[in-house]
Amino acid sequence: MLNAYLAYMRILLSLCFIVTLGSCAGGWTEEDKNSFRQDCISSVGSQLSDANRKTYCDCFTDQMVSIYPVFNDAMEHRDSAKLEAAKAHCRKEIGLN
Repeated sequence: MLNAYLAYMRILLSLCFIVTLGSCAGGWTEEDKNSFRQDCISSVGSQLSDANRKTYCDCFTDQMVSIYPVFNDAMEHRDSAKLEAAKAHCRKEIGLN
């Protein structure tokens, strides 16, 4: 289950990267955050309950905004140790670790 979950997250980040190719560099707009959150929710799919999926994706979005204040930086560093730490933090938030 965890491997499938991680695969979904990789897909999510790839989709986010593609979506943002046309975006200009800068901070996270509300649209960026909402899009990122919705992509997360879609990518996680049925791996988590509705409540856990929302909690996880809210947490993950907040973590990414905190770690990468510039939206495009978040998309460029999608395989970083910081990203993995953010995922781990949010999995703990919903009791997966």
